[in-house]
Amino acid sequence: MKKLMRMVVLCVVLALSLTIGAYAAESSPLSIEAEDVSAASTELTIRVRLTAPVTDGVFRFHYDAEQLKLLSVSSPDPDTAELNGPAGAEGLSAGAKLPAGQIKAAFVYDETGAAGETGLECRFQITGTARTFTFTADGGALYQDGQSVACPAVSAKVRLPSVVDPGKPSQPAEPKKGFDDVKPGDWFYNEVTDLAGKGYINGVSDKLFAPDRNLYRGMLVTILFRVDGEKAVTNTGAFRDVAKDSWCGKAVDWAAANGIVYGYHDGSFGPNDLVTRQQMAPILWRYAKYKGLDVTANGTVMPDFPDRGEIAGWAGEALSWAYSRGIMTGRKDGTLDPNGNATRAEAAVMLYRFLQL
Repeated sequence: MKKLMRMVVLCVVLALSLTIGAYAAESSPLSIEAEDVSAASTELTIRVRLTAPVTDGVFRFHYDAEQLKLLSVSSPDPDTAELNGPAGAEGLSAGAKLPAGQIKAAFVYDETGAAGETGLECRFQITGTARTFTFTADGGALYQDGQSVACPAVSAKVRLPSVVDPGKPSQPAEPKKGFDDVKPGDWFYNEVTDLAGKGYINGVSDKLFAPDRNLYRGMLVTILFRVDGEKAVTNTGAFRDVAKDSWCGKAVDWAAANGIVYGYHDGSFGPNDLVTRQQMAPILWRYAKYKGLDVTANGTVMPDFPDRGEIAGWAGEALSWAYSRGIMTGRKDGTLDPNGNATRAEAAVMLYRFLQL
């Protein structure tokens, strides 16, 4: 009952004192991140995360309603969240709807929420002509076990890559700035820096790559699509859960048309599913076949990893090839971890090694 009353008070306080200040991002427990986008993207997926533990609180998220239409909003823990936003979007809680351009999230936890587990995921349709979009999250009504947690505003910009006019000579690309979380000495530094400089991979924001975050199936295919020069194919409609105008639609169509991905038995692809290590190996293996590369193992025998029995039959040949070619290695604990999810850093390193073949 006390927490319910606190939520009501928080909502009232926020409604009476809505302030957006110019605060440094590092002083805020909120962070804003975006899925990778391409020049042809028609949708954006934006995540707002609380990077400090909270037990309850309220924050607001702002976007440009003239350029973006909110399609859906969700929370990592929907049982403890109340989400309000403009009418028509999926995932909103029952109750009053907010004007377009605003989303309000109220949270109540029985125990302290872990950093990164609290927040929003918003999916937008790009309706305007803008190539740069600014998002802002602000609060000031967050609590950890009854103690106030300061929550100044934080903003982030998402830029769509420029569309090159084929009738004009291309201009040299500007040197790509480094990511704050990819530093010299990191085991993945050279690989991430190289691939990002070539435009194959992007960060989750201008300054962050998020190396330890897991990779989505749709994102892996999008990266390979870029590596191959984004060659357009006729819409195949191969998978029931991938619309041709979705953020990875063209990439998935390209991959399906060229036998690089096959999807699940139920006819879906699962673009937002995480990629396991033994899923990534066959995708790279089939891409190698598509490019006419040698896809046989080179004689280096995969060790008898203690979890080798977890390798699925459909992944065995590809994993043996990936290991023999030095694309994939075991974990530090001596396992192969075929069912473990590949991180963004691991995926970058494996892709970089593959491109050296």
